[in-house]
Amino acid sequence: MNHNTIPPEVKPENKISIQGSSNISDFTLSLEFNQNELKSTTKLPDCSAKDYRVLNLPVSDFSYSNPLMKKDFYHLIDAKNYPFIRIYYPPDMLEKETDKNSQECNLIVEIRNSCQKYTVPVKYSRISKNVYEVQGNLNVKLTDFHLQPKKYFFGLIKVNNNLKIDFYLYF
Repeated sequence: MNHNTIPPEVKPENKISIQGSSNISDFTLSLEFNQNELKSTTKLPDCSAKDYRVLNLPVSDFSYSNPLMKKDFYHLIDAKNYPFIRIYYPPDMLEKETDKNSQECNLIVEIRNSCQKYTVPVKYSRISKNVYEVQGNLNVKLTDFHLQPKKYFFGLIKVNNNLKIDFYLYF
């Protein structure tokens, strides 16, 4: 066995998490995925004329901190007809190799064929010799996507309009 062989670097799993709350509890939806899913390119639907890469997030693959939330979330976004949440990002977002505190990046989030543009501060960090992390978060409102926060038990339980999306991407 050759002890001088350096094992290949393994990139951590990419992760997206969505945090929300109601007037009685908090909830988190999270999704981990591999590097290959960051590579697809597409033309944006009516959101912009620019070429962007798209990250297709299958709603069915999310894990839920509260199992009851899964059914409610499926219903809210009509997952049967809209099985993906999509995040569009500029191709150069994953080509930067810097350790600057943060840079702004233009992202587009699509839920139920409704698109919203966001300018998001992202932080680039060197994880190892050849691995970088892009980390950022953005705050969105359900009503930005023409979704009404749900109310349950005659309005006693109310889902808040605000969601926070965190992302950790490795390249």
